[in-house]
Amino acid sequence: KLVGDSTHMKFHRPIGLALAIAMAMIAAAGCLPNMGQKPLEIVTPKNGNSTTATDFQIEIRTAVNPTSVAITINTKSIASSNFTITANNTGATVKGKVPTADLKPNAYNTLKVTAKDNGGQSLSDEISFIFGQAPGGPGNPPPGGGPTDTTAPTLTVTGPVRGQYVGLGATLSVVGTATDNVRVANLYVTVDRASPTNETTYLNPTDGTFKVDVTFAKAGLHRLKVRATDAAGNETTNSVSIYAGTAAQSGTKATKGAEVSVSSGGMTKVGNIIETFINPPALDVDTLAKSFNPVWSGSAGPASATINITRATFSHADLDLKTVAGGVDTKAQVDDFLLAVKADVKIFF
Repeated sequence: KLVGDSTHMKFHRPIGLALAIAMAMIAAAGCLPNMGQKPLEIVTPKNGNSTTATDFQIEIRTAVNPTSVAITINTKSIASSNFTITANNTGATVKGKVPTADLKPNAYNTLKVTAKDNGGQSLSDEISFIFGQAPGGPGNPPPGGGPTDTTAPTLTVTGPVRGQYVGLGATLSVVGTATDNVRVANLYVTVDRASPTNETTYLNPTDGTFKVDVTFAKAGLHRLKVRATDAAGNETTNSVSIYAGTAAQSGTKATKGAEVSVSSGGMTKVGNIIETFINPPALDVDTLAKSFNPVWSGSAGPASATINITRATFSHADLDLKTVAGGVDTKAQVDDFLLAVKADVKIFF
C-alpha cells in the first residue's frame, strides 16, 4: 500500500522497501534503459536515403572498448583521424566524415561499423545510402505526415537460369533489376544456407540493374536467393537453383553412357510421350497409391493409429520439358488431384 505524494511516500509492507530502492535507483540514473534499441546503431545517414553530406554519427549503447571501433565505406577502412569517439561507462558516440574520394556519386554506398563491448561481444551495424541526388527527386522523405509506403520492390533475376551449370571455382554472375516506387534500400544475395550478403553497392540506382559475381567450391545443386528491400521494410525475393561441378576436358572419352544432343522441340516430344504413360487410364494411380498402405502407423502409450489411402485420382497431368544451359528444365501440372485417407485410432483402457 502506498500513501502520500510522489515526493513523500510511506510503504506499509516490506516489499515496499524494495520497490522504493528500485525507484530511487531509476531516479538516480535519470532515465529507464533503452529498451528495443540496437546496442550499436548508425543514426546518420539514414538507411536507404540520399544525402549530399559526408557526416556520419554512430550511437553505441553499451560500454565499449574505443580501440575496437572500426568503420568502412564500400569495404574501405576509414582512418581513425576522420572520426572522434566520446565514451563513458554506458556507451559511446562516434562522429566523423567520410572522405569524399571514397564515395560513389549518385550511387549506393555502404557504411559499416564494428566494435566489441567490454565483455568481448562483437557489435555491428550496416546501412546503404546514395551520395548525391537520387533519380526522381530528393532521397529524404518528408518528415511525418506522409503516406505509408506499402509497395514492395519489383525484382527480376534474368541470370542465371534454372538448372544452369557452372564450373567449380568459376565466376557466375547474378544479374537482374530491382526497382521501387520510392527507392530500393538494400539488395541481398544468399547462397544456400549461408548468411545473406549486402550487395547494394552493385545496384545501379538510375535504372535498377545489378550484377553480383559468386563462385562455388562444392559440387552439386545450389540455391541462390536475391532479396530487395525498401526503407519502409517492404521486400521481394526471387530464387533460382543451379548446378556446380567439374566439366570434363574436351575430347575426353566416356567409358560408360552416351553423348546426346536434344533440341527443345525434341524435348517437347519426349514430354508428350511420357504423358501418355502417366495419365489415366494408362496409369492406375489409385491402385499405385494404395500399394503404399499403410502410409503411416505409430503408437504412444495405450493409443495406436494407422493411416491408409482410400482413394487417389486426378484428371490430367501436363509435363513440360525443355533444354536449358547445362541440363533440362521440367515443369509439371496435375489437374483435379484428389487424395483421400482414413485414420484408424485405437485406445486401450
